[in-house]
Amino acid sequence: AEWWQLKTWKDRVRVTRGQFRLCGTWQWVIHNHQRHHEEQKLSLLFPPPGNGSTLIPGLTELVALGDTVYLRWEMNGHTQEDSLLFSKEGNRLEGTFVNSQGGWGSISGKRTASCTLK
Repeated sequence: AEWWQLKTWKDRVRVTRGQFRLCGTWQWVIHNHQRHHEEQKLSLLFPPPGNGSTLIPGLTELVALGDTVYLRWEMNGHTQEDSLLFSKEGNRLEGTFVNSQGGWGSISGKRTASCTLK
């Protein structure tokens, strides 16, 4: 166990840095090409890494390394995968999504509040 801790420390540091970059409140616009170009707006709060609270409901995987972010959502037997890139000094996210219902489209996000550490 101790050997594994030493071997994987760089990966854990990268993941933590990525989660700190994503931490905060984001305003997202999701444009679904499947449903007559429907747009959905929502606000998401990503907690700081190591926070004891549960992540956003339905979010089952979060990988943020460098400028790339991968999110996997699972709800009611359906999945969605988001692939995003940071831009504008980390205050914007741009990318795409695809889901198990055949939906696909673009996502744009804008940071509306910084991370609050407790």
